[in-house]
Amino acid sequence: MANKTENASFEEIVAVNSSTLQIPGPIYAKIIKAALAEGDKDLPALGKAIEAVDIDSTQKISHRMKGTFGNLKLIAVASPAEAMNKIAKTWIAGTGSVTNDMGRVKELFGDVQREFEKLKQMAEDAK
Repeated sequence: MANKTENASFEEIVAVNSSTLQIPGPIYAKIIKAALAEGDKDLPALGKAIEAVDIDSTQKISHRMKGTFGNLKLIAVASPAEAMNKIAKTWIAGTGSVTNDMGRVKELFGDVQREFEKLKQMAEDAK
């Protein structure tokens, strides 16, 4: 997933992605803010699921974040969530190793968390 808005301001992200998605900018900005509000709930829950090695919750929450932020073209958040989701799916299928993969999942969680917080701060600064 390429991200043309990786180093862009919130206003630039809204302009580029709202155009791509054919959604008026102000509406797209509101959708992002709603996604961030949901993410404020999902992110701590995902961290707890990872720490508890709750495979089902890790997969479900990472899938939801991948879908939400991916559909909004917010790839910096969606991409590590997608990678985490793929690993969790291997755990569920019995083809992955929690022991071998946990370090990578925690690293991806850190990436999701960092990019989410960066996006959230940009949205707050744009008010």
